[in-house]
Amino acid sequence: MKLLYKKAEHDGMVISLLTEEDDDLWNLYNLISINDLCEAYTSRKVHKELGNNSYATEIRKMVLVLNITKIDFDSINNNLRISGKNVKNNEFVKIGQYHTFDIGINEKIKIVKKNWDNVFKDKLEECTNIQNISEVGILLIDCGHANMYLMTDHLYKTVFNINKIIHKKKSENNINSMYKKSLDNFFKEVLINLMKNMNYEKIKCIVLGGPGFFKTDFFDYIYNKSDMKNNKEMLSIKNKFIIVKTSNIYKNSLNEIINDNNMKKMILNMKVVSHVDILNKFYKLFEQNEKKICYGDSEIEYATSLNAIESLLITDGKIRNCNADIRKKYVKIIEKVKKNGKVFIFSDNHISGEQLNALTGIAAILRFPINFENEKKYYEDDYNI
Repeated sequence: MKLLYKKAEHDGMVISLLTEEDDDLWNLYNLISINDLCEAYTSRKVHKELGNNSYATEIRKMVLVLNITKIDFDSINNNLRISGKNVKNNEFVKIGQYHTFDIGINEKIKIVKKNWDNVFKDKLEECTNIQNISEVGILLIDCGHANMYLMTDHLYKTVFNINKIIHKKKSENNINSMYKKSLDNFFKEVLINLMKNMNYEKIKCIVLGGPGFFKTDFFDYIYNKSDMKNNKEMLSIKNKFIIVKTSNIYKNSLNEIINDNNMKKMILNMKVVSHVDILNKFYKLFEQNEKKICYGDSEIEYATSLNAIESLLITDGKIRNCNADIRKKYVKIIEKVKKNGKVFIFSDNHISGEQLNALTGIAAILRFPINFENEKKYYEDDYNI
């Protein structure tokens, strides 16, 4: 998704966005709230008077501004519908009349948010920067050719293409040969671009593929021969590489990778491992010692007031499907936990998010046991976090 415009207004924010891919519709669903103002190009059936009390119906295109009252996302058909009351007079739609935007790909939408918080800020940053949204990278490499893609749930985006002439190999033993120099220069350029286009904290898996032996040679170059072999960031992702064979290095090979059932499992497991691991840790502690975990709004608020939360687990639906005051409460909790702990926001679209929603949608692993019998006194004293 492309950010076209952004301006702070009082406690709110005005942003203009262009949808570019299917994932953007889900991201918009998590950015737009009830009572936001949304402006978009749309179409609507209108009645045209023909005279003699007769009318004709035609479809007119227009720009409307809606005060949002309802937001629906169909994950199966990837369809986003935003409904609300018209707030700007129009030749065909009166103020107060209802309308629904059907938002698709390559559409502009302007959003005026009356309340802007750090969760919205982080979400906007994430969805307008491919490096920050993608958790899977795919690097396909052959002799003198390399193509890098970043993968989202619905899209592969080309990050870079490199094409270099590799001189023919003439001597097995001559390490200073033109072949060796040209190959090292090629690998060096690929590595520089790889490092430049990756978010080391976000990336969970890097598929390194190709038809020949250059993929393994490149991996060996990174960690045994290059200037970056001891680089802290590169060492942090060493175990995230999966080396696979593909028929070529072009886009059709992406389908080979993702349609292979074993590869699907490996990528999925590496991609969501941190969230799955933390949820499994929560359930393990739940079975062993309930005083080192908590869940539900009241227990989470109380634990936050004691600075006891080590890891906060919350679904995006929990933050999204609430009124402004309750959202402010969740944002306040998230910001406080982030100072000394970790926050894991789970997607409703993933099975781990569904599991967490079944457990109220919000939970925490604690630094130390808490006696929640004192929780009642906490609310009687009207303690505010």
